[in-house]
Amino acid sequence: MRKLGKEVSKFIKDSIADLKKLSEQDKKRFEVRIDEFEILRNAADFLKKEFGAEIIIEGADKPEYDPANKSRYARPLKPAIYVE
Repeated sequence: MRKLGKEVSKFIKDSIADLKKLSEQDKKRFEVRIDEFEILRNAADFLKKEFGAEIIIEGADKPEYDPANKSRYARPLKPAIYVE
């Protein structure tokens, strides 16, 4: 944990700031469990057609390929996106 201390601290700080910005209606939406990974995975074909590019969806906890270390910026409802 000490190794990731600064990153964990920033993640928590940013997440709390995001929560404070939410309206009461938006906060109620968090009561419903959303599988963001599954939603993005299901949208991969659509995104591929829209952007004309290969789309790879990976979990932020253990990405196989993340040369720019974008996964550290991922937060609930805010996916990290890496474009190559």
